Amino acid sequence: VAVGVAVGVAVGVAVGVAWFLSYFRLYFWFPEVVWLFFLNRLAPPLQALRYLPTNHDEFSYLPLPFIDRIVIGAYATEPEAARKTIDRLTRYSNQQNHAQSAIVGITSQTLQRSQTLSNITQLPQDLDWIGEPPRAIADLYPRLLEIVQDTNAAQVASSFYRRAELLTTPLTKLKKLNTSLANFPAKIATQFAPGIDNWLAILTQTQQTWQEAAQRSGEVPNPYLAGPGLDPNDSVGRFKGRQDVFTEIETISLSQNPPTLLLYGGRRTGKTSTLKYLPDRLPSDLIPLRVDAQNFDSTLFGVADSIARQITTFAKTTRNLTLPTIDREELKLSPFNALDTWFATLADQTPLREKRFLLCIDEYERLEEIVRDTNSRAPLNFLRSTMQNRDSWILLFSGSHTPDELEPYWSDYLIETRSIKLNYLRPPEARDLIRNPIKNFPDIYDPAAVNRIVELTNGHPYLIQLLCEQLVTLLNTIRLGSAEIPADKNRKIDPTLIDQAIPIAMERGDQFFREFWSISLTDRDRAFITALLRNQPLPDDRVTGDRLIEKNFLRKTETSYEFQVPFLEIHCRKVLETI
Repeated sequence: VAVGVAVGVAVGVAVGVAWFLSYFRLYFWFPEVVWLFFLNRLAPPLQALRYLPTNHDEFSYLPLPFIDRIVIGAYATEPEAARKTIDRLTRYSNQQNHAQSAIVGITSQTLQRSQTLSNITQLPQDLDWIGEPPRAIADLYPRLLEIVQDTNAAQVASSFYRRAELLTTPLTKLKKLNTSLANFPAKIATQFAPGIDNWLAILTQTQQTWQEAAQRSGEVPNPYLAGPGLDPNDSVGRFKGRQDVFTEIETISLSQNPPTLLLYGGRRTGKTSTLKYLPDRLPSDLIPLRVDAQNFDSTLFGVADSIARQITTFAKTTRNLTLPTIDREELKLSPFNALDTWFATLADQTPLREKRFLLCIDEYERLEEIVRDTNSRAPLNFLRSTMQNRDSWILLFSGSHTPDELEPYWSDYLIETRSIKLNYLRPPEARDLIRNPIKNFPDIYDPAAVNRIVELTNGHPYLIQLLCEQLVTLLNTIRLGSAEIPADKNRKIDPTLIDQAIPIAMERGDQFFREFWSISLTDRDRAFITALLRNQPLPDDRVTGDRLIEKNFLRKTETSYEFQVPFLEIHCRKVLETI
């Protein structure tokens, strides 16, 4: 009986082992591995693909080595056959991992084989058959496509200088991607590092070539930015002056009992730029935190949530401070109680103790809309409570309105406010912005032209940028020439060119000028200015005249008033011609 049991067990084990070997096809696996080894080492690419075991054996469960290497090697000379093999591996075999690995390898080798800028911009078309990228490069591949898109935008730009300038963006992104490879799996990092280095070399060389071509052509770089506030990260050298404002903010903020600050000035005079540059101009024991009120939702939760998010982002990007997260559930239940608790937590953090926070609310007038839409003054009450009860927090409002232009209830929240007026740039600062918007900017202005620009703009930073931007564009059309006009590579900007640029600049800055007339001026302001420009008797309204002087729109003369910024006067006269 014992012998029978033993024999039965042995037979059962033998049958089980035979079934196991048969199910997993171990009878064929070892020969197939040997066959793949020789295919990988000896066979021509097309032959290797044709005689892969998976073409005839679709049911092998065990991994078959070398398949991905064979497909990657064949793709260089037989791309269509390699793509068909990948498709077959994906659809009709158990070797999908090798198909995914082959796609990763082909992608990395495509980067390495790039030799020109056109090879880089062709990447999406070359690899459009991939569809959704493998999981291993799901984060990397979209970043490569974004770099390709930026590179293509640079390639089709209208001038050599503009191409070289636009190429800075993909170069920066590529360098960041190269640095971030340390966060990817080691296999992916080592696969893609050579290709990324190759792309960096191509883009760097191309940018240098375009820069040299721009210099030979006489083209002038156009660094002037007539638009949103300047950012320290991408506007090096363009921000001029304002040291008096920085000094005043620092002095008041570090005093024993600092009041609420109000930074005010006309539209596009540099308020937002000044706030963005505060982290670079203030000492380390004073932490500025800019919050843009234009980003507030019209709900109490939206306002509190936006304040927390913007503070966290600004602290990280400007001072590399990682702030603790706010309690999201409490924020939903009681927005400003949660924000108050979070503010207390920030001040109690070890690296932040003994420091002061300068909370800068940019475009603070937007809070009036929040009060109206929510029928609640909770945001203003929170800010007042924070300033009164938390010694480490200082509040700075920034906008184009003075307290007397706000709703009456603001008087309860702006008690003991210290106003800081943002005037136009001083003449030396304005000249510096015109002549030296960036480092090593060429000498392209006649002295008379610089004087004319300063006179027209009176140091208004936006108008300087707007006018100079158009002047450089006009100068380049003359220096580069055309089929009808011969090139004049030595031409400089003179008053004649300024006369040509003024109407173009006014058209390009149409929104700014329209806002000046329709938003910055009240009905009484417009009536006063209309009478002034039409040489009619001025309204007996000293308050309006004083207000227009305080807003830097007009100044008093011996007998009347005149515009502080002649450029704005040109616009107002143009408006009156249509009335």
